[in-house]
Amino acid sequence: MKHEQRSNVSNSFHFPIIPLVFAFISGILAGKAVPMHPGILYAGAGVCLLRVGIAAVKDRSLWVSPLLLLFFLGWLSISVYVPHVYPDNHLAAIVQNTDRETWWKISGTVDSRPEISGRRQVLLLDVETLSNKNKQIEDPEGRLRVSVYDRETPVPFGATMTFAGRIRPIRNFRNPGGFDYEQYMAFRNVFGHAYTSNRRTVIHPQDSPFGLKHRIEAARTAVAHSIDANTGNPQAGILKALVVGLKKDIPPPVREAFNRSGVAHLLAISGLHVGIVAGVAYVLFFRLLGWVPALLWGAWVRKGAALIALICVAGYGLIAGMSPATQRAVIMVSVFLIAIVIERDHSLMNTLALAALVILIVDPPALFSVSFQLSFAAVFFIIYGMTAVQGMIVGLKNRWIRAATGFIMVSCFAIAGTMPLTMHYFNQAAFLGLFSNCLLIPLIGFGAIPVALCGAFVHLVSSTAAGWFFTISGILVKAGLVVTEVIAGLPFAATKTITPNALEVFCYYGALWGILTLVGRQLGTSPKSESSQSGAVLGARPHGILLLARIPLALPVAVLGITLLVMTMDIGYWVNRRFFHDDLRITVLDVGQGNAAVVEIPGGKCMLIDGGGFAGSTTFDVGERIVAPFLWRNKIAHVDIIVLTHPDTDHVGGLAYITENFHVADVWETHEPKDTDEYRAFRQAVVESKAASPAFIDLPRTRMIRNVRFDILYPLANVGTKGGPPFQQSANNNSLVTRIAMGEVSFLFPGDIMAAAEAELSTMAGNQLQSTVLMAPHHGSKTSSTAVFLNRVRPSIVVVPAGWDNRYGYPHAPVLDRYRKMNADVYITGRHGAVILTTKGRRVNVETPFIRADS
Repeated sequence: MKHEQRSNVSNSFHFPIIPLVFAFISGILAGKAVPMHPGILYAGAGVCLLRVGIAAVKDRSLWVSPLLLLFFLGWLSISVYVPHVYPDNHLAAIVQNTDRETWWKISGTVDSRPEISGRRQVLLLDVETLSNKNKQIEDPEGRLRVSVYDRETPVPFGATMTFAGRIRPIRNFRNPGGFDYEQYMAFRNVFGHAYTSNRRTVIHPQDSPFGLKHRIEAARTAVAHSIDANTGNPQAGILKALVVGLKKDIPPPVREAFNRSGVAHLLAISGLHVGIVAGVAYVLFFRLLGWVPALLWGAWVRKGAALIALICVAGYGLIAGMSPATQRAVIMVSVFLIAIVIERDHSLMNTLALAALVILIVDPPALFSVSFQLSFAAVFFIIYGMTAVQGMIVGLKNRWIRAATGFIMVSCFAIAGTMPLTMHYFNQAAFLGLFSNCLLIPLIGFGAIPVALCGAFVHLVSSTAAGWFFTISGILVKAGLVVTEVIAGLPFAATKTITPNALEVFCYYGALWGILTLVGRQLGTSPKSESSQSGAVLGARPHGILLLARIPLALPVAVLGITLLVMTMDIGYWVNRRFFHDDLRITVLDVGQGNAAVVEIPGGKCMLIDGGGFAGSTTFDVGERIVAPFLWRNKIAHVDIIVLTHPDTDHVGGLAYITENFHVADVWETHEPKDTDEYRAFRQAVVESKAASPAFIDLPRTRMIRNVRFDILYPLANVGTKGGPPFQQSANNNSLVTRIAMGEVSFLFPGDIMAAAEAELSTMAGNQLQSTVLMAPHHGSKTSSTAVFLNRVRPSIVVVPAGWDNRYGYPHAPVLDRYRKMNADVYITGRHGAVILTTKGRRVNVETPFIRADS
């Protein structure tokens, strides 16, 4: 009897799928890092498959070959998205091998809802034909991202679209550690971007929805309209995000409130939402089916409830649009429900691993998505954490206390499991997340979502009845929004954080696993757990605790020791790099057509000269998307000085976000007025942050910080004051010019000054202008970099902050010729990426993402 019990326990906790999942994941990672010819991979997979087949015939146990087989299959699966060589009819090859000025006639089917921003709509196009005067390509591989301007009504999903335009390659901003937008779009099968206007576009909407996909889209649109008609804003935007997956109508302040409250996950359809739907449906129909004698006697109540819950989950996924995140959640929950239907004796860990394997087989790039990582990290640590503490929970005699404790512990483990990823991807830590989840998950998750989903399904029969459900759900969401805003308004609710790197995230998870394992072993052997009543949580002597007890004590202790050692070394490295370095570092960022340079001063102080920006863009904040991530990745949380050369959008656009989130101490600027949204936002942020922003006339013309000298050379100190010279008509010629010097090396930042200001500055400063490195005035425009000015500066290195393929044609050829005639090394951010300049006062070291040079 004892032998049989040990055998059952052993079988219950043998996890054959877990190593297979890790092998498949390893193959995906290898394939992304090293694209290889498919023939080699097929050969490797074939050999492994043959060995597995032979072992199966001979009834032999085999481990290495199955793992290698999954490894090769993982490598093959991702090779579709990062191929060794693109075929000639692939959009990536077409864009790469065609002159960028070529005009194409493009025809295809709209394959996404348009994202509307102002007068622009952005959509994905499944291309059917491409043609120009030289050739025609039928059914090319890949999709296009298309921007349509000046169209008043949304482009219908599924419509046929024909237009003429140029195709641009998808391209990254090339900054160290920056977001890989090219890879992200390739994983979505998008390999080019085309632009057109409504007048150049012919659109043929479908007369009626055809095919399942288009019928579902029509139903989603109808449900969204019904939500709008029966609820007010902003709760309508929240409900549409939760029911039909449309997040665009959630106002930014509401998003920020949910972020600060630690419940941002409630706004995205994820495993939590799908799990709630499955749980509510299962419990409801389990109760209802229990009243049917035939099902009760046939032992079909449990399986029937699981089947109906499975149908509800699938329906929710379809009405929510089956985004990649929703697909993963539906698959993960469906695996759990199917296990109930087929009465499979399973472990939660094995089921979780099976769900991950299924998802990655269907969609290999899912491994690199934030939602996949967050979902599985949360579920893994909920399962493992609850296994560790269930010995304590089952000892609680009051069932209500047990239930409340279990709910709180689940929330704790979910937050602990996702915290490093949240910090890595979103740079935010919410301190009240546990409290917020305890209030808002019941209110929105178990209240608003099920009611709204009932409305969505009822809408198929009666739009009037559906409206009642949406009204009730809207009231619940409004109550939740009030709670969220109150919590978010607390000054200690959340804070922005620096970015933990992959090593730090790995160490955190290793330490968390070690701690939970030790806690589980301790609680599992305590007298309380021995005497617990069976069935309280997962059993009197939970099998999970037996599993933890079988883990050698030395393993978690060793993991904790190693992670502690590595983290200590990592912290020491970053503290030294940030606060004890003795070199001057200047990184001229690739921000497109704009200026932004990070100056790291010996001793840890940081200066930011300009913040980049795109005129008229309401969807892409350079400060939020480029400058801030660079600072956080380099463990910079404070910007001591912001220097705004002049208030044009391509210099000031990103500074409001930086001022709001980086504890700025001082602001240097001329205070030239500018009637733009970007400059007004920056000035408001300066006032609210209480950063020092003295009048230009009060700024010290020279300042020394740790052996680094900062000189303000232009314009005149009393410019724009009463009795002083007025600002020049062109804002460019009023740029604040700064020279930074350390030892024998100096850097000149002239902003966008043009010929007139260059002449005046050359007269005023004379030989003081001489600098080792020159930031090209006005992005290398032919209106700047005059011979007189360059003869005063005499740079040996010129950095041109100009966007790749910018519409102005910067830098202009005559200007580049002038630089080269002076024997200056020229670096262009749009071509070389970020330019990193370091010096200890004797010479300059120059690095870019592609080349290195010493000068």
